[in-house]
Amino acid sequence: RGPAPGAGAPQGPQRPLGRILNPDPSPYHTHTHTMPPKRGEEDEQKLQALLLADSFTRTFRPVTLERPKVLCPLACVPMLDYTIEFLAAAGVQELFIVCANKAERVKQHVRRTQFPSSISVECVTTHGGTAGDALREVDNMAIINSEPFILISGDVISNMNLKKAIELHLINRKLDPECAMTKVLKEAGANPSLRSPAHDLVITMDAETRRITHWQDDVEADTVTLSPELLAEQRGRDFETRYDLLDCGIDICSYEVLGAFSDNWDYQNLRGDFCRTEVGNIELGKRIYAHVLPHNEYAAKVEDFRTYAHITADVVKRCVHPFAPDNNFYGGVAFRSQRYNCYREDGTDVDRAAHVGEDTVLSRGVKIGPNSRVERCVLGRNCVIGENVHLTDCILWGDVTVEDGVSAECSILCDRVVVHANAIVPRGCVISIGCVVDEGMALPPFARVTRRPHDSLHDDDDDTDDDDSGGDFDEDEQNDEFDGGGDFGNRPPSPVASPLSAASNRTTFTDPTIVGDDGIGRLWSPNEEDDDSDEDDDDEGEVSVFDALTRMGFDAMKRESWGAHEVDEWLAGLHNEFPPDLDDLGEDPVLERSGMDPLSDIQDFMNTVSDMIQDCVHGLGDDDVAGADFSDLLMEVKSLKFSQNKDWEDCLAGFAQGLLVLAGTKAVAAGAAGEAVDAASRNAAIMELRRLAIPMAPMGRKMVQSEADELGVIKAVEAFALSTAPEIWAPQFRFALQIFLQAELLTDDGLLLWVTMRRTGAQDAPEAELFNKPDTQAFVDWLEESDDESESGDDSESDSEDGSDSDAD
Repeated sequence: RGPAPGAGAPQGPQRPLGRILNPDPSPYHTHTHTMPPKRGEEDEQKLQALLLADSFTRTFRPVTLERPKVLCPLACVPMLDYTIEFLAAAGVQELFIVCANKAERVKQHVRRTQFPSSISVECVTTHGGTAGDALREVDNMAIINSEPFILISGDVISNMNLKKAIELHLINRKLDPECAMTKVLKEAGANPSLRSPAHDLVITMDAETRRITHWQDDVEADTVTLSPELLAEQRGRDFETRYDLLDCGIDICSYEVLGAFSDNWDYQNLRGDFCRTEVGNIELGKRIYAHVLPHNEYAAKVEDFRTYAHITADVVKRCVHPFAPDNNFYGGVAFRSQRYNCYREDGTDVDRAAHVGEDTVLSRGVKIGPNSRVERCVLGRNCVIGENVHLTDCILWGDVTVEDGVSAECSILCDRVVVHANAIVPRGCVISIGCVVDEGMALPPFARVTRRPHDSLHDDDDDTDDDDSGGDFDEDEQNDEFDGGGDFGNRPPSPVASPLSAASNRTTFTDPTIVGDDGIGRLWSPNEEDDDSDEDDDDEGEVSVFDALTRMGFDAMKRESWGAHEVDEWLAGLHNEFPPDLDDLGEDPVLERSGMDPLSDIQDFMNTVSDMIQDCVHGLGDDDVAGADFSDLLMEVKSLKFSQNKDWEDCLAGFAQGLLVLAGTKAVAAGAAGEAVDAASRNAAIMELRRLAIPMAPMGRKMVQSEADELGVIKAVEAFALSTAPEIWAPQFRFALQIFLQAELLTDDGLLLWVTMRRTGAQDAPEAELFNKPDTQAFVDWLEESDDESESGDDSESDSEDGSDSDAD
């Protein structure tokens, strides 16, 4: 799908994503229409959805001063389009987009975009400053008559089975007529990547019915207090208190939800007011149930720049399949998938001396100069990268120019940004639309740069209908469409110098000490907006969160920025440790499990993968391994990886562990009962490892995404040689590595990376002792000699080619 005909859209058939997400026919897929029918009995059967196009927060400032958050590109597609495509594929037939800030921009995007014919899309404008105000206005419009209807945020990315959640809500509704809402929740465990520090959700629910009986989302609270009324109601029933769940921003609602907001003007937001109050009112409150997603389904809400970057990475890594760059569900996009999760459109120009690493997206018109390194980055349309540029974990929207010698990491560069030569963009920076960083300038970490003047901040907040809300920026905003993030190819690329068109007004919004004398932009700070006491567009108690995290030692800008590793560690610590004062509770196994060590969690994951490998081999039998198809097994391992947020290195470690266990079992069987493992038994283990590794290697190679992932295989062999089964694998350590090298699960580069790691690591570690053994050193010497011979062969071949060229000349 793409822009509607007449807007310069490429014509041709589009890939129907709905059939991919939900291949089974359902009543929601059978009815399609181009014009909404008259309201009546037929209309009552439609599945409707309310989409909040405004998050009513400031976590995406200063970008949202110039563009609605839902229209910002995520992996080169506007966030809003992911949500609409998800709803269409799930069977929603009528969608109302609730617009507030910059409503005309959202309406314009909807008018010029062609959505699936199975869903009708209509924008409605509200004028309130909170989600509660917007829902009250929608209730007054009387446009929702679906029972149930879907309430969703426009910045949600999901591939969940929404039809199953709707069926669950209808069952809850039938069993409990007071059921007003079913909330979609996702297990996150100790993984901090999708957790926002602004939320600290604790939920108590009935273990059987999943009715939520306690809701607490207070970042300042360090305890949970359950009321006597709740404990009395749950007497004789099991209930769970969960600290590992994320609110995905997807709710299946009955009509009472809108009425509750109309009846209670104190309800300003969904989480902090409605859920907490209704759940806490045990006698008269609306009842809310939970639907916890299974591990193989994905749903996440873009809360801030930090979660935005992590969700982008998940899309690139195919965790949200079928929403992947190469699915090309958005019209005008034509990405091709390559190895190591790299995606590229035709029309890119990458110099042969440049390096493009894993998890990278290159859109049409991208140019990368010689000796530049681009790793784990998303580059939108017409981005130009100069020579000797280093980009790591960066997101570039459209028409971005990065000149020679620039270094940037964990940063977001919006449309038409120019970074001149030798500038430094450190972690956590956000450079908003049209800004320019002068040559040689070094931005401070976690800086947010905007071209907007101070006096425009509050004027735009109340502007919901006027598209020309930018003052001096009218011309730029009229051209501010989706280069690299939306309507690809529908207008010619903006010239590199387009931000300089505002040079005459630069003095009103430029700080030369930050961006340089020839730069455009200034630092934005949340303190600029704190003095607006009349406007409460903060959906979740933002000010108290700022204060709480500041008292904890975390800067307000850092806590919601990409690259803030300290915040990630803090969040992980919240979910991995219990305070010392809980020691007097005794040896409670539930508490011990809740305080699980992360290393133990990884080992449990590796053991699970190992068991999957062993079960598969045992099911095939000794004679069937060579010709077996392991694609189903690979899919199971991938699903487990994505559900538990583990690395490919952990998958490969479990894969190698399973093979070593199977081979070790063969060695024990070959030896005499009750006797120590002898040389013959160890040789039997090596032969069995070779027999299994060669046919199963293609499966393992598909899990190798980088050289660092190969370390998982090597570390598994080290563990077996040092502790798990040293009597078998300590003498055979080098031969096991050679077998994995022969099977191409290991490469020379991966092994040399391990050699470097062991030589530079602690020399008193057991791994170092194993590495320094004569047999291992002989293998290392052979490996390095082979590498030297390969390099000398390449050099001589290159010299011969140069010589032949000279002769030809």
